[in-house]
Amino acid sequence: MKRERVILVGQAPSRNRDPKRPLIGGKSGYFLQQLCGMTLLQYVRRFETVNLLSSYPGGSSNGDRFPMKQARISAALFAEGWAGRRAIFLGQKVAQAFDRQVVPFFEWTADARGFRFAVMPHPSGVNRFWNRSENHAKARAFLAEFAVKPAVQKENEDGKGKARISG
Repeated sequence: MKRERVILVGQAPSRNRDPKRPLIGGKSGYFLQQLCGMTLLQYVRRFETVNLLSSYPGGSSNGDRFPMKQARISAALFAEGWAGRRAIFLGQKVAQAFDRQVVPFFEWTADARGFRFAVMPHPSGVNRFWNRSENHAKARAFLAEFAVKPAVQKENEDGKGKARISG
């Protein structure tokens, strides 16, 4: 049985990242990969990654700009096809773009269409949430369900084959 690819939803590409490869590589992508305890290949196979904005919106005095009106339009378009899926919103602003009220981090919630989502803090280096090691532990515990577990290969048909660990 093939596992569902969970959607990671970010705000926008950073000024130095390829907008066609959201949350893959770069500081935020690498940080998420490390929190998941995955190789890059495992991370790419396990998660579908998208950004609400297709280009870097510029900076402001308190971080990056986030044009909410544009983000809400993108969120509505994405949400149309996500019924029955799960998504992790990276930051409260992303959740707000999907018309979600502020919700606690790392808790799954569902809407009437069966779309399930959770919010975790934005993985940028300027987010102070990540300054505390116990918050890293909370994120790792939440992301543990997505960890790649080694599969045990079935025995040969005659029942004499040795089980091997793969993955």
